[in-house]
Amino acid sequence: MVNIKKGVIFIIIIAVLVILSIFIIKDITSNYKHYDIVIIHYEPGTLNIIKKIKIESKENIEQIDKYVKELKPLQDSEKVNLMLLDEIVIKYNEFITISMQLGQKEYCNYSDTERNIHYMSKMPTGLYEWVEGKI
Repeated sequence: MVNIKKGVIFIIIIAVLVILSIFIIKDITSNYKHYDIVIIHYEPGTLNIIKKIKIESKENIEQIDKYVKELKPLQDSEKVNLMLLDEIVIKYNEFITISMQLGQKEYCNYSDTERNIHYMSKMPTGLYEWVEGKI
């Protein structure tokens, strides 16, 4: 009788661990599947697409995540009178886009339509080169 109780308890513990593992794995993989990151290279001043690249690898997603976290609005003392062409547009998800102009390695534009935010930011170190390597 004692062995049966131990067996039932053991099976219950194993079942709970399996269920928890499934939820943890699902959560980890969903962090990468919910992204629909695309880099679009436009012909300057037009909507003609030169190249479109979907970012799917875990390493690239982690890299772009890092760059997005570094984007911040320019402070009043940093603001410049500059209009950037949207030659390169990174669609991070359905709301967030980062746009940049080829040759302009200092600044980029950030937009979040969900929160109605649009601002110019200093280009995170390495972002320009990373994008240039993709296109």
